[in-house]
Amino acid sequence: MSNQAKASSFNETTVITPFGDHKVLLKAFPPAQMSLETRAQYLAFVKIDPKKMMGKDQAKMTDAEKADLAEFDSIPAEAMANIKDIAIKYMVAAIDGDPTNILDRVKAMHINDYNFIVGEIDKIDKATSLTESEKKD
Repeated sequence: MSNQAKASSFNETTVITPFGDHKVLLKAFPPAQMSLETRAQYLAFVKIDPKKMMGKDQAKMTDAEKADLAEFDSIPAEAMANIKDIAIKYMVAAIDGDPTNILDRVKAMHINDYNFIVGEIDKIDKATSLTESEKKD
């Protein structure tokens, strides 16, 4: 079993944005679907070098060896924006008590509020997704 905390140890969080004073309710942890969708955004730009695979048994490869097979030349800004949209869609439960049209409403906010919300989502994602040793890196 990993060192990850149990989902029940986390609670939804309410934060107030610094510019517009919006009350934003954030979910306790990212759902699996969010991870799957963000991973798909990254994997669309990965390149696998088949030469590095020659003579290796994938079943016996370590995670580090598998990671070495993947190369990213670059990830377009559009993909990074899509990843932020996915996070907002899955992690923001309500704004000022209203759970409707979340993504458009966050994107219509002042950039300081938008960046604040994305930063808070990143904190929750890190706190709930990484093992204790990964958090120290």
